[in-house]
Amino acid sequence: MIDYAHNPAGLNALLRFIKKLPHKHHTVILNGTGDRRDDDLREMGKLCGENFERIVIRRGDYLRGRDEQNMYELLQEGIRQSGRDIPVEIVPDSREAIQHALKNAQAGELVVTLGDRVRDDIEFVKEFRDSVTPIES
Repeated sequence: MIDYAHNPAGLNALLRFIKKLPHKHHTVILNGTGDRRDDDLREMGKLCGENFERIVIRRGDYLRGRDEQNMYELLQEGIRQSGRDIPVEIVPDSREAIQHALKNAQAGELVVTLGDRVRDDIEFVKEFRDSVTPIES
């Protein structure tokens, strides 16, 4: 699933939808938008920490002057605030982050990418699908 949830309100709406789906396991590919308040970035991390079993943090394309390390730290602070001890990996490149999450997903797992460039993410998912789908002769 690809969504442009780029603030806590958007992520909360997405989470309400995801909870209605039948998937037992959930992974999120998370990035932040640089011109958001620090507290909003922490809240994004906290919401993901509360609702996903695995988190992959990527750099994202809209740092808007914010240092990427600062972005990672704020998202991780929020994840820790969730009080859950879940696997968190940083894979800065968007294509690699999506491929990593999909390669490591369990059968039937929902992988959600919070994309800031949705068209690019769609292409990355198609590339992955084509790399693992057998070609019929």
